[in-house]
Amino acid sequence: KRAGRIVVSEAGDGFGGRSLCLANREVPENEFEVGVFVKLDDEAGAAGLAFAADGDQRHFGFYPSGGRLRLTQFNGPTVYSWQILDELASEHYRPDEWNHLKVHVGPDKLRCYVNDQLLIERRVPDLKPGKVGLVKFRQTSAIFKRFELGETVAPTQISLERRDKIAEKI
Repeated sequence: KRAGRIVVSEAGDGFGGRSLCLANREVPENEFEVGVFVKLDDEAGAAGLAFAADGDQRHFGFYPSGGRLRLTQFNGPTVYSWQILDELASEHYRPDEWNHLKVHVGPDKLRCYVNDQLLIERRVPDLKPGKVGLVKFRQTSAIFKRFELGETVAPTQISLERRDKIAEKI
């Protein structure tokens, strides 16, 4: 941790060079949001949010990888035990820059956002509660900042309407 940032530069010990850092904070019971800003040094790698984690090998992940955004369910310690649920390119993702990732976790539905834009909405009937945190794969170096967990995570961009109101006061 450096000046409010978490820097992960080495490959982890998990499958695919996975590094997993789970928060000790209490996760709200029914619905919650988790968010973080992330910047990758190499778009061939992957780094982002982990949630519904059992503290061992099972968790969900939402992260950029290869310039695309990916929602994955990890069910065990090998590449054969995980499943990519959704993967898509987005004009809202900015390679080589800071990007804000956010996941809204409901009782059986996930909503995944990049830079305040909804990208994925998916029912997940076997979603179990668990811990939340950060995840990184392969040799990529990743920097994380402003990790948030709560009932809601505020938007990162000022709406056009709010921007106009601020401009009127200046």
